Amino acid sequence: MFFVSFYMMYTNQKNYILIAACNIIAVLLLLSWYLNVCLDFPGIWNTADRSVFEFFNQRLYPVSGFTWLVAVTNVRIFDLAAMLAMGLVFACYFLKETPEGRHRLFCVFLFMVLFAVAVKLLCNLIPFDRRSPTKEFAGINLVSKLVSFPLKVKDGSNSCFPGDHGVMLLIFSFVMLRYLGVRAFTAAMAVFAVFSLPRIMSGAHWFSDVAVGSVSVTLIACSWVMLTTCSDRVVAFLEQKVPHDWRIFSFGRGK
Repeated sequence: MFFVSFYMMYTNQKNYILIAACNIIAVLLLLSWYLNVCLDFPGIWNTADRSVFEFFNQRLYPVSGFTWLVAVTNVRIFDLAAMLAMGLVFACYFLKETPEGRHRLFCVFLFMVLFAVAVKLLCNLIPFDRRSPTKEFAGINLVSKLVSFPLKVKDGSNSCFPGDHGVMLLIFSFVMLRYLGVRAFTAAMAVFAVFSLPRIMSGAHWFSDVAVGSVSVTLIACSWVMLTTCSDRVVAFLEQKVPHDWRIFSFGRGK
């Protein structure tokens, strides 16, 4: 169902039936998660969360390559690597464009940043806190205790739902699909998979923080913005405000 929603985004059909479909999928995900995790009704999420956490946590040993990998990918500075990866995907398309095309893509980029910030702020207003698995279980392996590392390693959180990294990376994927097509979307989803996994491996997030929280939030937010004329209107407004004569739009192949 998730990828069906992405296909809806790609086809750019401004159809409120499709918006309703995206929202229904998101609500069903959230409801199934809430009933299972919060009210202890039968479901898959508790089992999946525990199984994924135990799978990775049992593989954290002192002075092991995997433990160092988890440690390195869970420092704050590693978030810059995610930004770089997204930038590289975007740059591959930006540099091939004409000056006019670059100008439009730059405005798409500005829209994406503004939209992501707005969604992030709205996520902070969600009146729900769920502690990460490393805060819930005793006698577990904490990567921050297993390695001697000069930077702070993120392996726990008192409020981990929804996964904020996952939301940001999925918004990037939606924007790539909406404005650059399936190949860009595929590359963006690879970035999502690589850079949303470290927090799960360290135990700072449950699996469902991303699989339910990030996906449902992104489906709701992006469907109302990118399956309507909203995103196009914002991009068009930015195209009017951003000067066309910046050097970034005309150097190299774009001339």
